[in-house]
Amino acid sequence: MRKLYNYLACILLASTLCSCVQDLTEDIHVNISNGEVVYAKLKEGDRAQLSTDMKMSWLERDTIYVIGPGRFCAYAFDGKTGARGGTFTAIPDLNLYEKNITYKTVIDNIGWSKYYDNKYYAITPYGGFSSIGDQLILYIPKAGMAKQYYNPNGCDPKSFVLFGVSDDGVNFEFENLLGFIHIKLTGSKTVKDIVLTENTKSADIAGRFGFYLDEPTVSVWGTKSHSVTLDCGEGVQLSDTPTDFIFSVRPVEFEKGFTLVVNFTDGSKFIQGTSKSIIMKRNTVQPMATINVDDIEFQTISVSYSTSSVVVPELSGATDIWGYVDWSDGNISVLGLVTRRDYVDLLESHNITINVRNAQKVKFNSIYGISAVDLSNF
Repeated sequence: MRKLYNYLACILLASTLCSCVQDLTEDIHVNISNGEVVYAKLKEGDRAQLSTDMKMSWLERDTIYVIGPGRFCAYAFDGKTGARGGTFTAIPDLNLYEKNITYKTVIDNIGWSKYYDNKYYAITPYGGFSSIGDQLILYIPKAGMAKQYYNPNGCDPKSFVLFGVSDDGVNFEFENLLGFIHIKLTGSKTVKDIVLTENTKSADIAGRFGFYLDEPTVSVWGTKSHSVTLDCGEGVQLSDTPTDFIFSVRPVEFEKGFTLVVNFTDGSKFIQGTSKSIIMKRNTVQPMATINVDDIEFQTISVSYSTSSVVVPELSGATDIWGYVDWSDGNISVLGLVTRRDYVDLLESHNITINVRNAQKVKFNSIYGISAVDLSNF
């Protein structure tokens, strides 16, 4: 078996409430073009689209692609959105094995007996494949998972990856390959978007996922991202009742936790996160305690430099420090994730403003190029 990555996973986050979600799945039936019935079910404990009540459901016209010896065809869900089971019917125009000689040639040249014991596989969403020798890699669509869209009923219905296997091409068992981070917010503002960033910026938590058939551990191919942006469209109004926001992420270790940047429609922002290690496990929900985003007061530090390169001073406190740096050129960075900026505007001086919470001390490792410091609001 080919191993891309191997993450032994258990959830650890002291500041959150953590629980495994019970199995609420039902069987799924798939009709193929020759009239035979493919019987498919989710692996015990797995779910497809994740809803806020942690139930599995399918969306109207959800499509799965089945690939195997002599077969490469798409099947559409016959039921209605919210159904937990139903039938999938073959889409003749997407019978790629019969319609496209190139696809047929590739499929016929795959080592189905050599590597895969003549098994059949299914994926949703499907975005493409590559053949390496006589082995196969499946991909999700090129858009990847770095940008997801708010869904009031759960996660973005396009931000999950389901993978099914069948020994006989008739009976499939699906499993979910991603993990989920569940955020709950209260307050009075309207959320424009939320950016979740892995703090070390060394783990690819989003992008275009792909995997070898014989070991479906998701890797990132091509476009890679250390962050996921949850786009809230015209805005999501918060209230005293917690509003749910769910991110789909690749199962990896968040060695130093993650940071959330909540951007509001009025131009303000809220920043918080955790610095604790989190090992995300596939098909597992990582919940955070409910966060109130109102009445957040920042300490501010303003620094003027007479140089084109500026370095953010070190900040320390008794608890985790959260905030952001306004570089005064239209760019803003999360405090701690970016510590230096090299300007290319040819201006003789530059001003930065640090907005921070929970800081008690500020330390300048060098005063070179500093022309003024304002600590009056610190």
